Amino acid sequence: MKYETKKVKLADIVPAPWNPRPEITPESVADLTASIANVGVLHNIGIWPNEATGEFYIIYGNRRVAACKGVKGLTEIDAKVYQCTEAEAQLLTRIENELRQEVEPLRDAELLGKMRGLGMNEKEIAAHTGKPIATSSNVRTASAISSFCTTTAPFVGV
Repeated sequence: MKYETKKVKLADIVPAPWNPRPEITPESVADLTASIANVGVLHNIGIWPNEATGEFYIIYGNRRVAACKGVKGLTEIDAKVYQCTEAEAQLLTRIENELRQEVEPLRDAELLGKMRGLGMNEKEIAAHTGKPIATSSNVRTASAISSFCTTTAPFVGV
């Protein structure tokens, strides 16, 4: 997918709503913050410009952004700004996170469900992720089960 590398203000970069690992605290990135303060950011982050809000959603590099925001005096970083649809940005997030570290299956199912909601079908998702169509279909089923359990659990005493 097409991107342009440029400097972006840290204040304009926010976690994407589809981020599979939203729980990042300053304590969890303390070592990375110290490293960035000493040697800088070694790998660019990937972001998607949300034209509706003027913000940049993080496609990959959430921990780096959180760490950078803790470095005194650091106000902007180099980023790959992707020119793509929101569904493609979500797909890149899923691919990146799947390669880096195992994402919880229900979070993965949630992300795939959001991609479907933006118009992608199982065949397109399978083509981009390199996984069989059955995997996407199974994840869709898991997403439906998760949604059902989340909305009905308070009523069944779980």
